[in-house]
Amino acid sequence: MDRITRDRTKGASELAREALELMGAAAQESRASTPTALLQELEELAQKLSRSRPSMAPLSNYLGLFFYRLAQEKTKTVDELKRSARLLARRLVQESQEATLKVAEQALTILASGDRVITASYSSTVCLALEKAAALPQKC
Repeated sequence: MDRITRDRTKGASELAREALELMGAAAQESRASTPTALLQELEELAQKLSRSRPSMAPLSNYLGLFFYRLAQEKTKTVDELKRSARLLARRLVQESQEATLKVAEQALTILASGDRVITASYSSTVCLALEKAAALPQKC
């Protein structure tokens, strides 16, 4: 958790993916004896992570989505819930990566036409779009 809280080099989407991976790992390592106890532990961790970086909307959004979907699981045992948490975290990381790529590709259409992009803080999505734009053949 400290790594996410102290990181000042990664964008919000990257940190959200790291937080999701942390949630999956925390579920696996939990010593909770009931599904309810595991959900409480994960909810507390998600809240701490969200509060640690309140200006990063993707972090809170993905953690909220993780917890919401996990709470909807119809698992009977704590081991089933742990497995569901791990798989859900992986699935949401993948969804986030796909969403970032789509946004970067959309931004690429703007950048390719010569328009400008402004961001108020570091954005890994904007960086990805700029990298893709730099790889395009230059127009003379």
